[in-house]
Amino acid sequence: MQAQQQQAQPQPSSSAEATTATTTAAATAPAKPRYEVVKEQGNTLFQENQFGAAIDKYTEAIEEYNRTPGAEVAVAVGGATGGGKGASGGGGGGGSNKPRMVHPLAVLYSNRAFANIKMETYGAALDDATKALEFDTKYPKAYYRRGSALLALGKAEEAENDFRAVLGFSPRDTDAISKVRDCELMRKKLAFQAAISGLGDSAMAKPPPPLFQSETIAASLPSIKIDPTYTGFHWPASYLPSTPATDKSTTSTTSSTSSEVTSSPSTPTMPTVQHVAEMMAEFKKQNKIHIKYAYTIVLQALALLKQCPTLVEVKVPPEGIFNLCGDVHGQFFDLCKIFELNGLPSETNPYLFNGDFVDRGSFSCEIILTLFALKVCLPNAIFLARGNHETASMNKLYGFEGECKAKYSDEFYTLCLETFAWLPLAHVLRPSSWISDEAADTEEAAAKAAGISEPRKKRGVFVVHGGLPVSDVSLAQIKSLDRVMAEISETGLASDLLWSDPQAQNGKSMSKRGVGYSFGPDITQRFLTRNKLGLVVRSHEVKPMGHEVEQGGLLVTVFSAPNYCGFTGNKGCILRFSSDLSYTAVPFEPASDTPKDVPTMAYAGPLFRLLSGN
Repeated sequence: MQAQQQQAQPQPSSSAEATTATTTAAATAPAKPRYEVVKEQGNTLFQENQFGAAIDKYTEAIEEYNRTPGAEVAVAVGGATGGGKGASGGGGGGGSNKPRMVHPLAVLYSNRAFANIKMETYGAALDDATKALEFDTKYPKAYYRRGSALLALGKAEEAENDFRAVLGFSPRDTDAISKVRDCELMRKKLAFQAAISGLGDSAMAKPPPPLFQSETIAASLPSIKIDPTYTGFHWPASYLPSTPATDKSTTSTTSSTSSEVTSSPSTPTMPTVQHVAEMMAEFKKQNKIHIKYAYTIVLQALALLKQCPTLVEVKVPPEGIFNLCGDVHGQFFDLCKIFELNGLPSETNPYLFNGDFVDRGSFSCEIILTLFALKVCLPNAIFLARGNHETASMNKLYGFEGECKAKYSDEFYTLCLETFAWLPLAHVLRPSSWISDEAADTEEAAAKAAGISEPRKKRGVFVVHGGLPVSDVSLAQIKSLDRVMAEISETGLASDLLWSDPQAQNGKSMSKRGVGYSFGPDITQRFLTRNKLGLVVRSHEVKPMGHEVEQGGLLVTVFSAPNYCGFTGNKGCILRFSSDLSYTAVPFEPASDTPKDVPTMAYAGPLFRLLSGN
């Protein structure tokens, strides 16, 4: 209508008249509705890769629309799935560019779905795209985004239906055609895997080969020869610790900390931190190490991790600092920067890496070999926890499987998977003066009688990758959990510990990720009170400053992969705990020497490439 009015105006005969006409038109043009202004702000944030902030703006725009009396019931948008890569876009080439009328709320929910996909909160994306379709059942972008969310959640058949719906509106859309084809391939592959695992209908189905093959790989080591022409890094391969039979639920202790392992076998050639530093220098040149050494390092780490309980209790050294790092996600050069800033691990400078070592970044093998080698050299000065990305399903999607096979071998990948299965699921940091809960009770009673209030957090800090279970659990229950599994199920205690996220409101809700729950401050407080702890530290979520204090100070998130995925612009962070469990957050910028010629996700699987087509 506005365009028709403008066409009916007489054409100005001079530049002065043109200016006057433009000014008059601007003055008389109706102001944009507030929700439209906020939506455009969200689009700008999206284009700047500030996806969390964009989600907030789209939410605000939805609320503004619902508060606007007589709001429009349809707006003109671009073609079927065209429109570029901004938040209002989302498709590939081949779609119609003719505008069509769409309900504003369908656009807003669809935009928020797209931002949630970028944040990998696929459950929320699925809900938003479905909501968009409630307002407009013929909005192709909503089908496209719902299909992408379903695909990320492993629901290939449902995703295929949505991509076919897109083709119903735009039969030549090349991106939708490609996604339908890949969904078909994925369904066939999943059906084949189900058949060979004995879960399908075939009576002749055979079980897959055993996943855990460390004994076979260890037995093959002597036959793996190193060519005399090899000039790369050498690891003391003669050092291979035995694997004692241990009870996974029993904690071992050392003289320095309530740590994981008791000792290492005595051998003529022991690896040292200097060996690890030399290996890291080779990795920074983008050189690999010999496959024999790669196998050896992982086997050594596996032998040590088999001695660990599911929940490890660690004392902060009395005259040192305990460094707690969050996700590093294959960003090896940023790992090197962490050590440059804080020093390599030592008995007075120990580290805990809180899961998600691999995937996304294209140097996950280098990170795994570095962390495992440090564990071998200093078993009581570096601690490793499992994250949700230390699993086969995530590795297949986000790159670690492909990277292992490209740089080393299939067997190296399966060996890493077996080692991941033995990683502890949680840690408790204790003050250097810690003796026991009973001793702490006595001390607190004496302090209370003297009118002194002791902060509960001095008793311990619970550290876990994801979050807390929504049910009431004790440390003893976590400690008794049988953690040795290659894949973490979508429900249960292990899933909660690796996948859950905190929320601001009390109670629980389904996770935006589509796996696990979101837990409120009341659940956190109940867990801390029951287990006589003062703080929860978790990782699992990117934060602009690398860390964030949440739930009124009951919980802290730490994330140690700066400029996550190469575009988010966030800082990384380390939490440095003193002997009394007070801590300092140390944010840091990305490493300046990260190679520009190796893209993030260089080894990602085809499913991720489908998702990244958004």
